[in-house]
Amino acid sequence: MREKNALFLFYRRMQQISTNSADIIELAFKTTTLTIIKKEGCRMKTCCFTGHRPHNLGYGENSIQCDELKSKLEELIRKLIEEEGVTHFISGVALGVDTYAANIVLELKSEYSDITLECAIPWENQAAKWNERDREIYYDLISKCDKETLLQQRYSNDCLQKRNEYMVDKSDFIIAVWNGKPSGTGNTVKYAQKKHKAVLIINPQMIKGDNI
Repeated sequence: MREKNALFLFYRRMQQISTNSADIIELAFKTTTLTIIKKEGCRMKTCCFTGHRPHNLGYGENSIQCDELKSKLEELIRKLIEEEGVTHFISGVALGVDTYAANIVLELKSEYSDITLECAIPWENQAAKWNERDREIYYDLISKCDKETLLQQRYSNDCLQKRNEYMVDKSDFIIAVWNGKPSGTGNTVKYAQKKHKAVLIINPQMIKGDNI
């Protein structure tokens, strides 16, 4: 229980400190490193997700590590709901972390009736070239979400970044599954820092385990 509560105990302590720049706290949370980039003086209500596709996590979707990652995501989502009053969640519904997080929010709706899920779609045919299984998961999420936001009709080189910036701009918290390397997720974290948002980072490479 101490480890589970450590993240928000430290966060609350840091809320009492006044600073002109974002504070970064790194905590040892079991086998996962979590980093908070603190946002001051805001009533936090909305959280969005950003993270790697499955092939960039460093382990397969049927691995113990991936199961643990999903458990960490659920734990943070629950904490934001219970401790910070977050009620609205935004997913970009990309493969991997976006999909994991969106499914967790949908599952938690049975326990927290006031939470809502928004799917932010970068362009209309985002899932057109995915395999059949992934398309089924994608359209199931779209059908079950509370709000569907289509950013633009056609693909463009910057449509994913536009989607990410939209999510960050609408959010108070960002949960990022990021390995620290340059990537679209990394760009989103940097944009959130620039906007002085509260960013909670899970480093997927810190999750250890053996494949099932």
